[in-house]
Amino acid sequence: MEKEKVVKTVFEEVTRTIDKNSGEVFDIQHKTIKKLERDKFAMVYLKDISGIIGLNSKGEFKTLLALVARIAYDTNEVRIMLDVKEQIAKETELSLNSIDKAVVNLTAKKILLRKMSSLGKEMRGVYILNPKYFFKGEDLERAKIIQIVLQYELKGEGNLDKW
Repeated sequence: MEKEKVVKTVFEEVTRTIDKNSGEVFDIQHKTIKKLERDKFAMVYLKDISGIIGLNSKGEFKTLLALVARIAYDTNEVRIMLDVKEQIAKETELSLNSIDKAVVNLTAKKILLRKMSSLGKEMRGVYILNPKYFFKGEDLERAKIIQIVLQYELKGEGNLDKW
């Protein structure tokens, strides 16, 4: 049985600006602060975002956002199987073909990295979202994953879309 986490409102504030002469309320501002679990967020690293500025289509952008919402905590792993593609298609109103093309393009741009098994074989449908651009999890884990990516690059394999 899975427990659902409850979002708690920590602070609420309503500010009204009132004209003291007429008593007219002419501005109302609402401020609410809510406490959420850290695993509900993915971070975007703007310093390195130039690598994805070259997104060529709305399909790539929509697919990327849908994948960011699905990355696993502390691993940045995302599984892109048919059922996930169908969910993304429904959410984004893209065709399965458009999603497939976007995945190919995002992989070519090194935004998505193919995950390799410990035997060096490609894990079908399993990717890592490049932690230089996005990460969901603890900063220490991001550093470890970036180090793995860099080690792979330094080994001279030259094919960062598979690791």
